[in-house]
Amino acid sequence: MKAWILAIALLAAITGPAASQDRAGDEIYRDYCSACHAPANVMVNSPKAGVARDWNTRLARGLPALLKSAIEGFEAMPPKGLCEDCSDEELEAAIRFMAGLSD
Repeated sequence: MKAWILAIALLAAITGPAASQDRAGDEIYRDYCSACHAPANVMVNSPKAGVARDWNTRLARGLPALLKSAIEGFEAMPPKGLCEDCSDEELEAAIRFMAGLSD
C-alpha cells in the first residue's frame, strides 16, 4: 500500500504543474503594469513603457533601486503593482521591458 501511495505522489509531482515558471516581462506588463504605465495613459504620472526619457533618471539610480521600489511600492504605486504572486525576477523583467532594456 505504501508503495502505491509513493508511486501516486511521484506521478503527481512529475505530471503536475511546472515548478513556478517565471513569466516574461511583457506578460507581467500587460497583465499588471499597463493600466498605469501605458504610453496612452496621461492621467497617471508614472514612467511610460517604451518612453526612454521617462526611464533615464530612474535608471540612473540603478536597476536594484527600481526593483526595490516596485517590490515595496512607490508613491501611488502599490507594492508589486498588485501582482502579489510576481517573483522579484518577474518584476525585474517587467521593469526591463518597460524601460526598453535588453536581457
